[in-house]
Amino acid sequence: MTYLVFPPDGPMREKHTGSLASLSRLQGWVGGDIEAVYHQDPFDSTIVYIVNENGHNEGMPPTRYFPRLRGPVVICRQQGEDLVGVHPKTVRIYRMIAVLMERASA
Repeated sequence: MTYLVFPPDGPMREKHTGSLASLSRLQGWVGGDIEAVYHQDPFDSTIVYIVNENGHNEGMPPTRYFPRLRGPVVICRQQGEDLVGVHPKTVRIYRMIAVLMERASA
């Protein structure tokens, strides 16, 4: 499964897991307790942005790809009650967005 991680000040990273990402793994990727922000996506029924629940209060910097969100952002999707990796088409779209943003900031 592929989860996408967007740090506040670096390139997008793809995290590949052989199974579901555990709560502790998601917390490690965002640096604390998690909060889920839901979004509809054309390829996945529900995209979930996992963020640090206290990112704003802790003064975490905004994520450059998602300036309204603070701290690292993990993108996954909801399947039943599980948070699973994103669809391969979604990975390709976010790769293109990341390349365009890198070029725009250069």
